[in-house]
Amino acid sequence: LKFEPGKILKNKNSFLGRTLISSRYRIDQKSSNENAGSLFRFVNFNFDDTVSIVSNNAVFDHNIFFNRGNPSYDVQLSYRTSENKFVQISGFERRSQKEYYARSRINLKRKVDAIVELRTGIKEYDSQNFDSQDFNIDYYSILPQVNYRPSTNLRIVGKYNFTRSKNMSTLEETSLAQDLGIEITWRQGSFSNLQFSFNFVNIDFTGQQNSPVEFEMLQGLKDGKNYLWQLNYTRRISNSIDLILNYDGRKSESNALINTAGVQLRAVF
Repeated sequence: LKFEPGKILKNKNSFLGRTLISSRYRIDQKSSNENAGSLFRFVNFNFDDTVSIVSNNAVFDHNIFFNRGNPSYDVQLSYRTSENKFVQISGFERRSQKEYYARSRINLKRKVDAIVELRTGIKEYDSQNFDSQDFNIDYYSILPQVNYRPSTNLRIVGKYNFTRSKNMSTLEETSLAQDLGIEITWRQGSFSNLQFSFNFVNIDFTGQQNSPVEFEMLQGLKDGKNYLWQLNYTRRISNSIDLILNYDGRKSESNALINTAGVQLRAVF
């Protein structure tokens, strides 16, 4: 669902004329056949129903854009929810997230943009038979970044991400993560694309090590200093075939160096 007042207003430069509102709903649900004879009960909106609902995947995404596509500045406000629930023989499992998101971009100079992103929300996980894996994580993050485009082929991005998380179920697990990163992208038309990124992530985590809560809070990283780097190269080797090379590296204070590489061939029709 999309509403764009600028297409019906005479003054397209007014506040409403530069505003765009969009909402997206997606529900993928599997239910038992007890209501198979009903032509009108397509979706059960009682997501807590563990009797008739076998699996449920629901996503709600609401956005308000102001000045979208304007080269000088733009603003975005969003509210997003997602819920994934399925029932097994051992019981049900449910994972959900609610998030408020704000983004603002301003063009400082012809080749420089400053962007600030704000997020706050709640992540929940509920397992019927494994209570020790349950969590209710309250989080917020601030991500300022600067985009610099010295040429049409080169883009350099510097960013800093501050994230604080707390498990409200037990009040024992807390995390404070500071992520400092740089991304470099080099393009040569449609023939080749080279991307490199490096991140230094310093995490102060309090709680049980190697637990599901730690993995969710730290996104697979570890308490202390973490180093991550990534290199991707795409090359058009014929009119319809791309060669893709991937390399990822990771190093944490408590873990050994991890290297992952891959090669792909992609056909373009």
